[in-house]
Amino acid sequence: MNNKTQIGDINFFYPVQVWITTLVLGGPIVLTVYDQIHRNGLVSVVQDFAWNIIFIPFGMLYSLPVLALYYFIFRLLTNKGVKALVIKIILCLLCIAGILVTLNLIHGSMIPLLSITYSCSVVVASFVFKIYRIADIIKKG
Repeated sequence: MNNKTQIGDINFFYPVQVWITTLVLGGPIVLTVYDQIHRNGLVSVVQDFAWNIIFIPFGMLYSLPVLALYYFIFRLLTNKGVKALVIKIILCLLCIAGILVTLNLIHGSMIPLLSITYSCSVVVASFVFKIYRIADIIKKG
């Protein structure tokens, strides 16, 4: 299979980069905001660390179906040579929909806050990483 498009080489790690960044950013942001609203102090920092140990593995587990769909659509769009911005917008919308569905299935008092922070994390992560590695046009002699 050809890993090149007219745009450049495809970064096949992009979906995993976005997924891991979202999981790592989403949980800590939620806990920090929640603690600033409800409680403060060193005890809450230790509790946040403990919660992060729980948030990340469960976040990985719950997000696997969305990751599979994300990767499938990513491959489909990159193989067609769709522009990176269009791919990022489509994949962000897919992730946000997946986040909302997954968190509504879980229920809980922190769901609105989790939805916002994980959605924001997806958008940030999506635009930090590159989908295509631009091919070298000028070769050094």
